[in-house]
Amino acid sequence: MTMCKRYIWYFLLCCCAQGMGQSVFAMEQAFVASSAQACAMQPVVADPYMYQAVIKAPVVEMNAGFPPPCNPPISPDTEKCYRAHQGLYNELVDVVEQREDFVKVALTNCVYGFDTEIKKPLNTFWMYKKDIVPLSELDGDVLHTIPHAQHAQEPTIILTYPWNNFSVGTRFRHMADYDIETAYAVIRADYTNNTVTSDLVPRENGMIEVAQEPRLARHLFVVIINNLVARVSQRDPLNVMPYVWGGSSFVQSYVQSDFYVRDGVWQRDGKNDPYTGYDCSGFTRRMAQIAGINFLWKTTFAIQASRRKLASGEPLEEGDIIWVSGHVMIVSNIERNEMIEAAGYGAGFGCVHRIAIDKRFAGVRGYQDLLERYHAGQAITFLNKSGETVKTYDRFELLKLVD
Repeated sequence: MTMCKRYIWYFLLCCCAQGMGQSVFAMEQAFVASSAQACAMQPVVADPYMYQAVIKAPVVEMNAGFPPPCNPPISPDTEKCYRAHQGLYNELVDVVEQREDFVKVALTNCVYGFDTEIKKPLNTFWMYKKDIVPLSELDGDVLHTIPHAQHAQEPTIILTYPWNNFSVGTRFRHMADYDIETAYAVIRADYTNNTVTSDLVPRENGMIEVAQEPRLARHLFVVIINNLVARVSQRDPLNVMPYVWGGSSFVQSYVQSDFYVRDGVWQRDGKNDPYTGYDCSGFTRRMAQIAGINFLWKTTFAIQASRRKLASGEPLEEGDIIWVSGHVMIVSNIERNEMIEAAGYGAGFGCVHRIAIDKRFAGVRGYQDLLERYHAGQAITFLNKSGETVKTYDRFELLKLVD
């Protein structure tokens, strides 16, 4: 099997972000859809691993190919992909290969494509070995601080806003007997020193994981994304969660307009090792998993292949996904005709933002207009921040977040 064939879906993601790759997608769409449906019905099974480990840094960079990225830019302005994913503190990984200072890890909660030859999901990434610690090296008390890999299987607090240099989506073991009125009690490990500490997470920065039916999880997803975007802007109207190519974390906000091209790539001033923020699919996946939705998909193609299309006569719901080749957006408020998306720098946005759909789609006054265009199979034209038309897509799809 050639490397090109094995990772065809990962490279398609890179191409599609530049408006390429649609013909290849059409040829293999049927296989991808069937693979995605099968994967959604059962947990992702990793390849045989060398050892299990836990991520010890707050945010780590990952790449689907070798080697892993080293302080990559916030977003490329070329066809080259610089990062594919970001892992978070306390996430478990299976190490399947090691080369010098790097390890290839398999994740059970993240899929970026499907192997067209062996018909398996692609869920492995390269990262730096220094950012993990093998479970076999940890004391029993330290092991006890690691949350269960599956949502709400054990008492767990998950961050809905950054805290103590940890990203949104970071999970901690909950010690409910020691909660106070304003904070959740948690225990966490210092993996470098193999020690345990207790701490208090402000209630406004986290929530208790709860298993619930899909309809309620969808509602929670919508609440989480709206609250997060609103809170960032409330602290400072000029600040935003930045768009980060391959990003899947949020620790620090940046000034919305403070970005520029240097050496052919987009950059921002401020903390950049690593940059934290989201791309469109990374934001959708991370927020869905915070809400307890079994949403593994890290690329727009994987999302499109795995989600059910809105049927004729079926109502559009908040949380549903607007899909075009290479980009996804979230229906966030139907009454106000608003959506939330992680929009790139080329259109002048460079952030996760909430926007009225008539400010993003030419000639679309609201969701009723969008529905009519969708069922009629009409094209859709995007607007940039200045209100100028930038690109027309011959087709778009409306996808269900949950059934």
